[in-house]
Parts: sequence; C-alpha cells; structure tokens
Amino acid sequence: VRARCVDVRGRPAMEKATWVKALLLTGGAAATAGVIWIVWRRARKAVAETDATADAHAPEQLFMVTDPKGNSIGIRDAPDVHAPKSGGLLVAGEVFAVDQIVGSEGGQRYLKLSDGRGWAITHSTRDGRLLVQPAKSEDAQAATLNARRDAEPLAPSPQECSKPRGEGQQAAAHGRAPCVDLLEAVARQPGVSTLRALQAFIAADRHAALSCRHHGALTVLLVAWRSCPDDPEVAPLAASMLLVYSGLHSKVLRRLGVDALCCKTLGVRGPVRSQAPVAKLWCRVGCPTARDVLPLVLREDADGETLRPLLHHLSQQQDLRELRRPKARARLKGLIRGEAASEAMLLLCKVAEPLEVPSCSRGTGGSEGEDSDSDEVGSGAEGDATARTASNWRMRTHLRRDHPGLAGGREAAKQRAASVASLLETQGAEAIPGTDLGAEDVNIKAAQPAVEEFLEHLAVKASAAADWPVIFPGPGQDGLRFSANFEGGNVCRIRLDAGGALELLLCKDTNREGHCQWFFFEVEAAAPVRLRFRIVSLLKASSTFLDGQRVVALEPGASGWQRAGEDYACFPNRYSSGGTRSYYTLAFTLRLAAGRTRVAHFYPYLFGDLLRDLRRLRPVGDWLDVRDIGPTPGGRQLLVLTITDYSVDVSTPAVLRPHVVVSARVHPGEAPASFVMRGVLELLLSDSEEARALRSRFVFVILPMLNPDGVALGNGRSNSLGHDLNRCWEHPPEGSEAAAARLELEALCASPGGVLALLDLHAHSSRHGAFTLSNPGTAALPDLLARSGAPLFDRRQCSFSCTRAKRGSARCAAWRELDVAHAHTVEATYAALPDRSRLVTPADLSALGRSLVRACAQLSPGGPGSEGGQQGRRQGRAGKTGRGEKK
Repeated sequence: VRARCVDVRGRPAMEKATWVKALLLTGGAAATAGVIWIVWRRARKAVAETDATADAHAPEQLFMVTDPKGNSIGIRDAPDVHAPKSGGLLVAGEVFAVDQIVGSEGGQRYLKLSDGRGWAITHSTRDGRLLVQPAKSEDAQAATLNARRDAEPLAPSPQECSKPRGEGQQAAAHGRAPCVDLLEAVARQPGVSTLRALQAFIAADRHAALSCRHHGALTVLLVAWRSCPDDPEVAPLAASMLLVYSGLHSKVLRRLGVDALCCKTLGVRGPVRSQAPVAKLWCRVGCPTARDVLPLVLREDADGETLRPLLHHLSQQQDLRELRRPKARARLKGLIRGEAASEAMLLLCKVAEPLEVPSCSRGTGGSEGEDSDSDEVGSGAEGDATARTASNWRMRTHLRRDHPGLAGGREAAKQRAASVASLLETQGAEAIPGTDLGAEDVNIKAAQPAVEEFLEHLAVKASAAADWPVIFPGPGQDGLRFSANFEGGNVCRIRLDAGGALELLLCKDTNREGHCQWFFFEVEAAAPVRLRFRIVSLLKASSTFLDGQRVVALEPGASGWQRAGEDYACFPNRYSSGGTRSYYTLAFTLRLAAGRTRVAHFYPYLFGDLLRDLRRLRPVGDWLDVRDIGPTPGGRQLLVLTITDYSVDVSTPAVLRPHVVVSARVHPGEAPASFVMRGVLELLLSDSEEARALRSRFVFVILPMLNPDGVALGNGRSNSLGHDLNRCWEHPPEGSEAAAARLELEALCASPGGVLALLDLHAHSSRHGAFTLSNPGTAALPDLLARSGAPLFDRRQCSFSCTRAKRGSARCAAWRELDVAHAHTVEATYAALPDRSRLVTPADLSALGRSLVRACAQLSPGGPGSEGGQQGRRQGRAGKTGRGEKK
C-alpha cells in the first residue's frame, strides 16, 4: 500500500524517504569533520601555549637585528603586530636582551625587551623575512659595546649632513642607510645638537626625508620632543621636521598624539616667537577650534608670528561665536598693527555684519540675479558689438584653414602672402595708442597697512551702505562719468560711499563663478580731481599689489600707458556675494586730469594690438604663414602663425626641421604673456642674421592669442563658455579653443620633424620676476635661460612636477601624452624684477621672449634633459611625480 502511495507532489513516498536518508548521512559526515577540525585546532593551540609558557620562563637571551635590508625594528607596546609603536627603535646590528618570548600562528614571535621598552617582532609584516637571530657566543660583548655607545655622540656634524649624497651621508659600517646613525643619535641623546643634525639631513633633498620616514623618524622625533619638556628649542626643531610629513601622514601623527602634544606645549610655554612651528603643526594635524585657540590669542605675551597660523586656521572655520565676544574682538583689533595684521583683519570681517552686494555674474550659465548690472557691461550692448566685430573679421579675412605643410614654390608663396595681407587689413580695437607704450621705470614701493582705513570700513553699518548712490551704470555724479563698454573692459558697479571714495565691483568671468582679478575701465572728469578707488571684489589674499605693484593709466593726451596711483593698500573686507565672504579690497588714489582716463590692472593688450604689431613686423621675405583654426565659441578667429624659411635649399629637407610651439593668452587676463610673445615675434620676423639662422633650423608655430573671446569680454581666466583652457587639455570640450589647439599640436607631433618644445606663456599675480613650471627631468631649458643672463628670469623659483591636479594643463598633457620632451609653462610677473629694484616694463617682457627663443635654439632632440625627461615622463604616467605648483 505504501509503495502505491504518492506525496503531494506526485512522487512515490519511498523515493522521498531515500532522499531524506541521503541528506542525513551527508550532514552527519560534515558534522563529524567539523568536530575533528575543532579538536585539532584546540590541540595545536595547547601546544603553542605550552611552547610560549616554556619560552616565557626561559632565561634571558640575547638577540641581534640581522635584517638583510638593513632596516630598523620598531618597538611595540604589546605582543601584537597591530599594537601601537612606542617610538623606540632597534637599529640594524644592535644586540638586545630578551626576558620573554611569545609565539603566535604563522611563525611570528614577539620578544619582550629586558629593559622594559616594549616588544619586538621576529619577522617582517610585509614579506615575512627574518629580522632577528639569536646572538652567537662571540657576539655577547656587543651589548656592552652598545651601552658604551650610549654616552658618545653618534650624529655627524651639520656640515657632513649637508654634503651631497654619496659623500658625507654614506653609512660607515655594514652598508646601513645614511639616516640610521642620525635617528639612533636622536633616540639615545635627544637634544638640540642631534636634532639640528637630523634637520640638516632631512632638508638636503626629498629622498633623505623619505629615508628617515621609512626608518621611523616620526616616532623618534615624538619621543625626543616628549623627553625634553624643559628645553625651549627642542619642540620647535621637532615640529619643523614633523611639518615635512604632515601632508601625507597627518592621520598617523594624529594617532600618535601630536595634536595633544602641540596643545600642551603652547599652553605651557605660550605662543612666543620660537613656538611658531608648533603652532603650524597643530593647525595641520590637530584642527583646533576657536575655543582651543582663544586662550592663546588673549595672552599678552603672544607673538604675532606664532599666532598667524592659528588665526589663519580659524578664518577657515564656520563657527566663530567665541570670537564675537568683546574681549576677543578687542584683542583682534590690537593685533592688526602687528605681524598677524592680515589674519586678524580677516577674522574681524567674518565676525562683523556682512555688506551684501550683487553677484555680478555674466552669461547664461552664471547665477545672474535681478540686481546684477552685468547686462549693461559686456553681456548686452557690448556682447552685440563684439559679435558684430567677429562677423566683420570673418567677412573681411579669407585665411586658409588647411595645414599645407612647408610647401615651396611660387604658388604657395603667393597663398602665404595673400593670407598675411588679408589678416593685416583686418581692423580691431587697440588698447595702445600712438607709436608705442610710454612705459617708464618705477621704483617699487610696498603697500601700507592702512589700519585706519580698515577700521573705518569695519565701522560702516550695513543699512547705511545700502543707501550709497550708484554712479555706474548710470549718468554719473559730481562731474564723473564711467564706462567699460569697450573691448576688454571689466567693471560691474561703482558707488560713492559716505567718505567720498569710489567702491568698485568687478564682473566675474563669463559663465563662471568665483574669479575676479582683471579690471579695465574709463573715467571722464569734468575738472581735475583726486579720487580714492576701492576695488572690493578681489578674491586673492596674496597679490603683488601688497609688494609694490601699481595700476596703469592712460591719461588724456598721453602717448602711452604709465604706472599710476599712490597710497596703495590691501586688506580683507566684509562684503558678501552669493554666500562668499572672502573678498579683499585694493585701495589706491589717482590724480585725474580733465578728460577721459583709462585705468587697468596691467598694460592692456587686445586683438587690435596684435594686428598692429604684425603690421609693424610685416616680413619682407617668404617666412610667415597665417592660418585660422577657429572659429572660437564666440565666432572669432583663432590664429596660427608659422614662421620658418620657406626658400631653403631642397638639399636640406624642410620637413625634418623640428617644431617649436609658443602659445599665449590662454588666460585672457594675463596680459604680460602678450608682451613676452611680442618679443618672440620681434626676433623671428626680423631680417637679422640671427633670425635667418633660426628660421633655417626650426619651424616656429605661434598661437599668439589662444583665448580671443575671453580677451574681448574682459575675463580673467576662462573663455566665453566658462572653461579654463589650461585645465582641459586631457579631454578638451568639443568646439573649444583648447580642442583646436590640441589637434594642431597632435598634427605637429605626428610630422617628420616632431615637436621639440612647447612654451605656454602666462603671468603670475603673486610673484616677482619670471620662472617656469616644468615637468620632472626637464631642467635643460630653465638652465639655459639662467645661463643666458636674462634679467627677468629667476631660476630659483622654477619647479619640476606634474601632479594629478595639473594634468589638464598644456605642458603636462603634451609631456605625458604627446611625448614632447620640453614642455613648459612660462610665468612672468605683473610687478617687479626678481631683485625688486623696479617694476617691470613691456620692454623687459619682450626681452624675456627673445631669450626664450635663443634658449630653445640650444636644445636638440637628443640634447640635455632628454633622458631625464623620458624618465620623468614615465613617472608622470605612473602618478609618481612631485608637488608644488599652482599654474
């Protein structure tokens, strides 16, 4: 009967019983195997505990550090590889006594030091290599030798530490790392002398710092700091060296208790001058709050140099309620006359009531509000005017858009001559009247603190500032009329404050937020007048206006621009726009004559000025070709000038000449780059013997104005679509100027001659002189410039790195992706010569351009820097390059 019965699923009941039996048998077998495995584990653990107990009661033994790599062993607080390190080290070759041994799985053993310093491991946690071995009978005397060595100074002198690697930093015994003796000396005798020797070694080069870090420098420095609480020089020395590692190892330092140690040191000694490195380290690692810093700020013996990093750190925080107390504000007002003036002013502005102003955004992509006046400055009538100008350029010029190569013959020469003639017939707005700039040498004079002017600004009530009359846009007031409705102009709103000074707001870049630097406007005075200008929407805290830079003015009837203004001052302000409260004021006084005067950030250089220079330098032979690789997003031409000797003998194939590419005005507000470019053109387009020799050897491809839309709109950094063209070379936006320039560069790199060098001309707003931002291993060009004696060039400011954040720049993309050996960003100042003897003139910048061409002529594809450039390029592709540049 059961055989004929079926279950609910239609299967015979007997089949179901068989399946259940099979499942029970399988489960029983698995359970049996699990029990056997548990019993085996318990038995193994019992054996290990027995061995550990036997080792623990073993008599004291001697061990020696025998790491084949010569590294030291960090001492731990507990018998565990994850236990924190106490800070001590067992250096290579050292013999130490052990009174307890604890074993663990995997063969790792933990040795308890007899002197109570902690525990040491026997095998490396990285690759499992053996680090220690029992000391032999003949090595038993090493412990006595180590004890004697405790009383002897082991650190070499600072002079030996500063020698190049391979001379004074080679280990004397057993091939140990050069830093081992120094760290060992600091660990045994923490003091000023040993710390200074270690500091000299770390400052030698980057590899020395990495070597010290690998051998436990962090823990050694912390132990030395804690062991000398009464020495006022030990803490600053240790903190200055820990600052080197604070960028990459801030979490490690925080875990080791550096923040608490800094707070304790400043609390005991006070923020005196010698403790400035301690304050900097605390801000980088500890992130102190206003409540933590306020007691130090209120101390009467506080030093401004030590308070500067603390106050700067507070200015970046949101919760500043502690600083709104009357006592704290009074203390900050007292600091604005000392070394921490800028930081104290910024904090006072942040805790004061803000002065709201419109955002002054421009373009459809910005956040332009109803109160913005930007429609009347550059986006309305000016936008139509610039569009009409671009249309006229397109109709009146007929430039070739193809890439003809270096063709010879009469027909090709006629085409090149027709292109040049068509371009030079084009008309464009010029910023430079007359025959040339009337520039003069001006002695540099730093800006004054302007404490009283800042205090007056701090006392202004927001309700009263809202009633100040707006005189631009508008008909003007008191015989003054303003305008920026011309190519390159930039000012958004002008008000007249209660004291008679003029408050100026600048327009932000088109379709972009957060950048205000370039200004260019016109003022018409009915009678001579002395005016105080305050540009209140600058975003950069560090500017050469603080160190002597002056604006330029074109006065009525003058033949050229001149440096102008007096009583310069720069300070933070209370203005707020779109949630941003980090604006700075540039204040200066101008004496205006009756008539129209134009005022600009620097000598302006527009597209019309480029055309004027080309007319002046028009070649008499066949060595210039002009092409248009545009249009730009705004409909303007994107010019490419090719300069070479097209009449060269066919026996020397012209197609094999290497290319040198030079570009300028990627950032439209960086007008000094155009004057450097002027020097390049003056040399290459001349009929001198030197120029003829250069044209016969190289093909110079010039992009004289890579961002003409931004130049016309008065932008500082972006194009008309809001793109920073020096950050998008890896993946340039379709239709942008950077996309067209990259295609041109790729074509040149694929040509038989290739590209020898790329020079991207820029300007720097916070440094003096000129320098290069170069890629790793490409120091040949900066070295040649330094040897040429160019007065504007400063080799000390050059940097050589290719960080991830800068890979979108032209120099990094060309170097990493297109194999251009010599790709550089050339930075020129707005302000002064490197020695700060006087302010720069356009003639100084042009001389730098000529020096750049001569330096490129001394390069060769296999010349200096090529091997290093290839090695650095491989590192750049792997992401292992240095840090430290802005551009």
